[in-house]
Amino acid sequence: MRSRFTFLFRQKRKLQIITTSLTGGLVAGYIFSKYKPIVHAEADISVKVGERISTLPTYSMTEVAKHTTAEKGYWLAYKDGVYDITSYVENHP
Repeated sequence: MRSRFTFLFRQKRKLQIITTSLTGGLVAGYIFSKYKPIVHAEADISVKVGERISTLPTYSMTEVAKHTTAEKGYWLAYKDGVYDITSYVENHP
């Protein structure tokens, strides 16, 4: 008789733990979804991706090719841009 009582007690206890965990998770999820801060950011639509910026200087590939040493700096041409990667090269293994 005692083993049956122990089995029923364990089953009931397991069900209580599962029910409490699920209820707690649902309540926490509801509170989080209800009270989390909502942040809206406006995008600057005046600048289009890939559009050329007229205020930036234009370099020829000959000029970029001159910058291949640490003294002159390392320049990299990628798509429509020229990038100075000297600090990256010096710190990169």
